[in-house]
Amino acid sequence: MRINGGGLKVEKREQIDKPLRDLIEIIHFTEDLSAKIHGLLDEAEIYRTVKEEFIESKKYTVTILSLTDDGSKLRIAMTSQPTGMLRAAERATGLRMKEYKIDLNKSSIFSQVVMGAETVQVNLSDLVGEFLPKPLAYLVIKIMGYEKKTILTPLYRLGKIIGVFAMSSTELAEYFIPSVRNLAQHISTALELADENNERKRVEETLRESEERFRQVAENAQEWIWEVDSNGLYTYASPVVEKILGYEPEEIVGKKFFYDLFRPEDQEELKKAAFGVFAQKQGFHEFLNRNVHKKGRLVWLSTSGIPILDKKGKLVGYRGADTDITERREAEEELVRLSSAVKRSTDSIVISDLSGKIIDVNEATLEMYGTDDKTDLLGKNSFDLIAVGEREKAL
Repeated sequence: MRINGGGLKVEKREQIDKPLRDLIEIIHFTEDLSAKIHGLLDEAEIYRTVKEEFIESKKYTVTILSLTDDGSKLRIAMTSQPTGMLRAAERATGLRMKEYKIDLNKSSIFSQVVMGAETVQVNLSDLVGEFLPKPLAYLVIKIMGYEKKTILTPLYRLGKIIGVFAMSSTELAEYFIPSVRNLAQHISTALELADENNERKRVEETLRESEERFRQVAENAQEWIWEVDSNGLYTYASPVVEKILGYEPEEIVGKKFFYDLFRPEDQEELKKAAFGVFAQKQGFHEFLNRNVHKKGRLVWLSTSGIPILDKKGKLVGYRGADTDITERREAEEELVRLSSAVKRSTDSIVISDLSGKIIDVNEATLEMYGTDDKTDLLGKNSFDLIAVGEREKAL
């Protein structure tokens, strides 16, 4: 009797201990899985890891359903149900499970989870019977198993419900719900971090593409493209700087301030003017300056630029372009010298265009023709003027 009594006591104790062991088991399972998806930054990898762990458990199955764009239906995003079982269900029903959409307006259980943000526990038969016609539901339940229970809880992204986490087993009980909800929350957090990572990658890729476009434009432009920080130190110099000033970009970037390249006697004045523009955070154009070539000769540059601001509007530098206008400036200076020489000349000088139309004369010409107003002569044909002069000489 004692043996039998002892056996009954052991059996009863085992019956009492089993729920506790099951609870400890599911707590360990969900915590281990949560740890494994921590740090994963790709949605597909998160789903793959969850699926593999559920398959390995051989005790639980999981299905993740995501909302369609309009929020009216759910579709299967991932499931750990055995492939053979899924194919058998598809053959029996004629449906493709991954393409099938559950209409929330026709399912009170899924609507309760999605619309009501609730966690519920239901029998698999009740769940399947909600979104499939009875004959098809019967076939699916027969294949999947009558006794399975399912805990459904919302999945979130940035505080918004984006789907449903459904965990099934023959031994799920209500006191397992906190562990299932906790696992769903870890998956939600992992998906949010994956989104952030994808957005960061997208921004970084966009930035790389933008920088590459800038580099290609800068390196193929005839102008010298440059960037300086807010202190005027060069942070970028396109290769054209060698052609214009004789310096390799590496000799300038991080080593010289923009005013280091000015003619020494102009440095203070131009430095003050440039920093005045910097302080106003304004763009500038035709900022003329005389720079010194590496070999010592003077180079005239026409500079234009725009401010570089950070997200808070703080000035972090300037980006601009320099055009070599040395030839133009030298031609202008030569023209000034020539004009001065023409004006001082005692000989009559007439300047005309290709058609012979007079466009300028010097003082000696005005005296020769007895006028002090250029308009008396401008616009006339220079050959006629010469003829008049010859006739006057003859007289």
